[in-house]
Amino acid sequence: MKCRCNEISELNGAAAITYATEHLQQVKIDLTNWVEEYVCPETGKRWIMDYPYGSAQGGGPPRLRLVPS
Repeated sequence: MKCRCNEISELNGAAAITYATEHLQQVKIDLTNWVEEYVCPETGKRWIMDYPYGSAQGGGPPRLRLVPS
């Protein structure tokens, strides 16, 4: 997948999962808080995937956000 890390700062739902699994490298998982950390292999930018609607079924749709540098 083409790197879009310089073009986007947030993705939600299926787009977040696809981008994370096909482009980013997972570096940390926090199973207690449902938070995953990723890094872009091309730019080194860091990303966080969380589930902001924790009260929804399965935590709701994921959100992938760029960590400000």
